Amino acid sequence: MGFILGLDLGQANDWTALTVIEQTEIAGAPENALFRYDIRHCDRVRRVPFDKIAERVRDLVERLAESVVLVVDKTGLGAPVNNILEMVGVQAQIVPVTITGGNEAVRHGAEWTVPKRDLATTVAVCLQTGRLHIGREVPHAETLMREMQNFRVRISVSGHDTYEAWRSADHDDLVLSVALAVWYCEHGQGSQGFVRYLEAEIADRRRGGGVVPKPVPPPPAPEPEKPPRAFYI
Repeated sequence: MGFILGLDLGQANDWTALTVIEQTEIAGAPENALFRYDIRHCDRVRRVPFDKIAERVRDLVERLAESVVLVVDKTGLGAPVNNILEMVGVQAQIVPVTITGGNEAVRHGAEWTVPKRDLATTVAVCLQTGRLHIGREVPHAETLMREMQNFRVRISVSGHDTYEAWRSADHDDLVLSVALAVWYCEHGQGSQGFVRYLEAEIADRRRGGGVVPKPVPPPPAPEPEKPPRAFYI
């Protein structure tokens, strides 16, 4: 299906993280779990000017030599994100995302505003259904797996979402770059994915009514691991 890149841009002394995800269709999978996501590369840098980061992203996209979508967090940075990426010649479909504390993802032309809870639930569900894979040979894989382990989504009895990771004391740059890419695959390009099941459960609890159990489709059978592809930026 192609490569999806998630770019979480840090400010000041924060980390900037880039993740390369390969999306492939799972043969014979149910409609709500059509795709598998293999993390092929992770990178994180700090105190690097954004124009230099944009040039490195451009060079990576050129080496991929396939259809590429770049999902970039523009929260707090605004229009200059798109301008600089286009100025350096990034040959990818650029999807700017502004992360909010709201309740619903909204599309504005080529851009999206997305609640943080939507990013969180997407990662959680794809991990739980065995469709998100991290190879140990991937750079920063151990750091990413630690972030994933610290990452929990809970729905309280009152229906409020709490996020045990993504606190100010935690590093969340890598998991957020993954979340941007996977969310776009599951939602932004039209695939509804298994995430809709979880969202329906959240809506039921918020309405305060009785929750009627819904059948949960079994996760697809695991496919053989693909040989790793090395990327460097």
